[in-house]
This record gives sequence, C-alpha cells and structure tokens, in this order.
Amino acid sequence: MRASLIAGFLILLMTKPAFAGPWPREEGKVFLSFSYELTTDLDGYAFTEVDHAAAIYGEYGLAPKLTFGIDLFRDLSTPEQTSIVFLRRTLTPSDATHQFALSFGLGDQDNTTLTVLGASWGRGIATRFGSGWMTVDAQARLRSSDGSLGKIDATLGLSPTDDWKLIGQLQLGTASGTNPTARLQTTAVRRISPSLNFEFGVLYGLHNDSAAGVKSGLWIDF
Repeated sequence: MRASLIAGFLILLMTKPAFAGPWPREEGKVFLSFSYELTTDLDGYAFTEVDHAAAIYGEYGLAPKLTFGIDLFRDLSTPEQTSIVFLRRTLTPSDATHQFALSFGLGDQDNTTLTVLGASWGRGIATRFGSGWMTVDAQARLRSSDGSLGKIDATLGLSPTDDWKLIGQLQLGTASGTNPTARLQTTAVRRISPSLNFEFGVLYGLHNDSAAGVKSGLWIDF
C-alpha cells in the first residue's frame, strides 16, 4: 500500500498542467499541452540512470464559466500511467480581481479508480517587468483502494514581452503515510506562432525530494 501511494505521489508531482488556475477556457476554444520530462535522483544513482515521462493536458471551453479537461500521464521508465477527465467551474465574474474555481474529475491510475477534487485561486498583476499572474492550485486525488494524495502548487508568471512567458512554481505535496515534499520548477515559454508555443524548464527537489531534471513541451491553442 505505501509503495503504491509513493509511486502515485511521484506521478502527481510530474503531471502539472501547463496552464491550470481558476480562469475558464473561452467557450469553444481548445488548449493542448504535450510535454516530456527527464529526471534523475541526486541521492541515488546521481546521473547514472534517468527516468523519462510524457504527459498530455487539454482544455475545452464548454460554457462561459465551465471548462472540460483531460490529464494524461505515462512514465516511460515503468508501466505506471494515469488518465483523468475533469470539469472546472469558475465561480467569480470575469472582471473580478480575485478569481476562484472548483473542479471535479474521475480517472484511473494503474487500474485503480481516482476521484479528483480541486480548488484554485488566481489574480493578474502588473510589475515593472511586465504583466503577470499569481495562482494557487490545490488538488486531492482519492484512490479507491489505498489512500489519498494531496498537492498545492503556487505559481508566479510574468510576460516581459508578448512572445515570452517566465513561470516559477513551488510544488508542495503529501501522500498518506509519507513525509511532505517540496519541489521548485522554472519554465520559459516562447511564442512561435499565434497558436503555438514552445516551453523549456528545469526542476529541482527542495525537501524530501532528490529529483533534478529538465522539461520541454509544446502548447497549442485554437
């Protein structure tokens, strides 16, 4: 039981969507993210072996405040995989300074049913370096067989130009029977065309997490 919870928690750490938060996807619009992550364990084999993972994240605007989403993950080094579908409901008016949303999802992780509950807060900001945003996303994944996983992501994003986004994210998490962990991930996103962006980032474990690695991906919206 504990081993499966730890494995599930590591999957939860690695499946952060590209652009979560409380804002709804515009009605009829689609956002897709394809990402690849390569990590190593600095306390273990120290660059002598690496892990590979791939993820697909998508959103579709169903209504002015309702977003449908998918979250798919595959650990390319093991048989572990997770698939989730969810709905996110934005609770606040579009012009509100502080935005709030709730989400509900169902999924499967290695033949174990998941119930996913989430809550998000966010707001836009203005800085001397450009406009930006702050978000806090909390999520609980309840497993039908052996306990639960929880995670909070605090994100700061800046757009110094129309073609660049710089994102820093602190990822905090815990699983039943394990110690809380903290991980830092920083990402740069470059707009290639009106509907295509390329992202590249690095990640590093801060507390009870010895992972270090890189992440790359594509964002597509239409």
